[in-house]
Amino acid sequence: MKKQMNFRNILATTGLLVLSLMLTRCGSNNSNSTTSNAAITPSFASIYTNVLSQACIQCHVPGTSVYINNNVHLDFTSASTAYSSLTGLTSSGVSSSSCNGIKYVTPGSPSSSYLAAVLFADYNTSGFAGDSGCTPYATHLSDQNISSAEETAIIAWINAGAANN
Repeated sequence: MKKQMNFRNILATTGLLVLSLMLTRCGSNNSNSTTSNAAITPSFASIYTNVLSQACIQCHVPGTSVYINNNVHLDFTSASTAYSSLTGLTSSGVSSSSCNGIKYVTPGSPSSSYLAAVLFADYNTSGFAGDSGCTPYATHLSDQNISSAEETAIIAWINAGAANN
């Protein structure tokens, strides 16, 4: 009887320990990241796979209200269309008209890249892009939860010339 009681205590204690570990793991979800422990590098392929195709594709594809109603023609359907959208188009739509015509990505210059201004507070300033009077769209500063590692990779990619690598 005593052995059976000890075995029950061990089972109960082990069960509580396992439950506690499971609950701790569930509570440690990193909501500041769009990736799931994937290493992100400052290459377009990594940025597309780990950020754009995860956090941005829901809105930035043809047929969505952002695309149709707000005239924001960023198309992240595939890596190739995302790259050509970001490097070949200029901002328009949801922001003030003073922001229209600013390149989404200016190779070598995150401080002139509308993408950086829309995603990261350090670049989202009144009077963005010189004397244009542009104040970038600010909603993405809080709604995308891009991690600091992802931000570092995006800024490094732009600084390195925004190659399609």
